[in-house]
Amino acid sequence: MTRNVRFVLALGAAAATVLSGFACSENKIPASSSGGPPEADGAVVEEEDSGLVVDPDGAVVAKVDSAKPSKVKITVEQIDVGTELREYALAVPKTYDAARKYPLIIALHGDGQNGPGVATFLDFQAVNGDDAIVAYPTGAEDLTTPYDQNPDQLLVEATINSVKGKLSIDDTKVWGFGYSKGGFMANEIACRKPGIFKAMAVHASGAPEEPRVNGYPDCPGVVGLPVLATEGDRDTGIGGDYAAKYWAFVNGCGTTRGNPTADGCYTQNGCPAGKPVIYCLAANVSHYPIWGQATAVSWTWFKTL
Repeated sequence: MTRNVRFVLALGAAAATVLSGFACSENKIPASSSGGPPEADGAVVEEEDSGLVVDPDGAVVAKVDSAKPSKVKITVEQIDVGTELREYALAVPKTYDAARKYPLIIALHGDGQNGPGVATFLDFQAVNGDDAIVAYPTGAEDLTTPYDQNPDQLLVEATINSVKGKLSIDDTKVWGFGYSKGGFMANEIACRKPGIFKAMAVHASGAPEEPRVNGYPDCPGVVGLPVLATEGDRDTGIGGDYAAKYWAFVNGCGTTRGNPTADGCYTQNGCPAGKPVIYCLAANVSHYPIWGQATAVSWTWFKTL
């Protein structure tokens, strides 16, 4: 269950260029009850419009770009996962309308990051505005423990269920987004718990870390899904190309790719309808920081699905 709301971030939207052309086409206020995004009952939240993110004690957590008004509120939610109390940051449009069905993006962070921090790091609202709800779980990092005994992997499913329990979500548009270790985790979720993600965009990461059979990860019962996999040309050892080839195999695509777009994105040929696979090789990009166009490219692609 959701325990409480710890703070609200008013993030400014940094400018971003949305890429297209894929070949596949100290003020404390009581929680509002006036029709905006739901808050925890009786919660007192912190709202800060000065470009600083503060916790309830007034300590500065991070500085963010406040050049443009924020379109979202970001709260930190707590949920029970087995015997553990876990958390995720939740970005909800300020214009939230319960009569509308929203896409839900589950954004998984890399090593050394956490949910609230990666919300600032990725700044998804700069590209999706108030058209999606984004959840950022903290600590989804264990790739190897069996699923039913793996609190980190169960956290992803619990986060989805928690958000669905209080917000209006389009079940056909629950999308995974992962960077580095988070990209590997998204792959593991798609391998071990097919159907949780309806599509995923993974960056600076590789295929599921499972034993290989005939050259590919062994994912019993795996289900194909739309996949966008990217890596930098200075980080090709991470496995993005292999991840794209694996999911092309799962989806029943052909073995060749079309010509690249200007942004270095290739569409896998011969994929069945509704199961495209895109591979992007970003020029002059290392493993860290994330490719500067990762969120824009991902959101543009998600919208085509």
